[in-house]
Amino acid sequence: MSFDLFVFERREEIKTSLDIFAYQEEFTAYKEKKDYDALEGCSDGMVHWAKKCLKNSRR
Repeated sequence: MSFDLFVFERREEIKTSLDIFAYQEEFTAYKEKKDYDALEGCSDGMVHWAKKCLKNSRR
């Protein structure tokens, strides 16, 4: 079994689940090559969260 996880920071313009789906669709549009497994370009908060999750998953 597998699943996709879309994690994002709160944004002023995201207020409803429909806003989330629209943002996800826009974010994942393949306009250029993106490395979705990399932390480059992420905010400090996202990097901290991701590293903490990865650290906890290796225990």
